Amino acid sequence: MVQLETEEDGWSARVDDVSMGHNGYRVWTATLLSTAIGVVFGGIQALLILTLRGPYNDGVEWPMILVGVIAAILLAAGLVPPYFEIAKRSGRIVGISLSSAIDLLLLFGPIDRGM
Repeated sequence: MVQLETEEDGWSARVDDVSMGHNGYRVWTATLLSTAIGVVFGGIQALLILTLRGPYNDGVEWPMILVGVIAAILLAAGLVPPYFEIAKRSGRIVGISLSSAIDLLLLFGPIDRGM
């Protein structure tokens, strides 16, 4: 460990203190974990494409519909927790970001235009 600086209260900053994120993971660990998750998810997607292509070409459509239904259920389940947060805070919305605002615009945009 390399000592960077000593403060008056006796606490000293070290290199491994600096390289940790706000949640306690080191940068290398977080990068490795993220890459591993990406590889696993990519492998699952490639496996689904390769295994479902044959039956789909033969006219069997229910596996594709099943994958779509599972995706829709997981997407809807991901939208539920913010409503519990809003209820917990008595209707006060905390943490709306630009990304959330764009998502809402894209969600309600077609409704406003009568599509």
